[in-house]
Amino acid sequence: MHDDETFDFFLRDSKRQIIKGRIDFEPYARLYYLLFHKPELEAAIADRLVASARITDSEIDDDVIHDVTQLIAYEHDIEIPLLPRGSMEQEQWEVAWNKMREYDWKKQQGGRA
Repeated sequence: MHDDETFDFFLRDSKRQIIKGRIDFEPYARLYYLLFHKPELEAAIADRLVASARITDSEIDDDVIHDVTQLIAYEHDIEIPLLPRGSMEQEQWEVAWNKMREYDWKKQQGGRA
């Protein structure tokens, strides 16, 4: 997390590569609502983001995140609230998820994790 406005996200694609980006709160909340309820969709989301944005790191636009998240949710018959309010359990899960993926991302970059 960087400031009150933007949040880091980390996702593993189907090639086991970690993508990283920074997005505003609303798309972040929707993304992690979906992942909390269906973590097995992570690779599908990451693959779609990379294909949609044609990039692999940090430059994924908030609108792309929103569109991909909504499309994947629709395909899996999941309704995401306009502005999800996470439980304490979900917030703890988000922190743990990001720490694990950030650790893997740092290793992927060749740095010490």
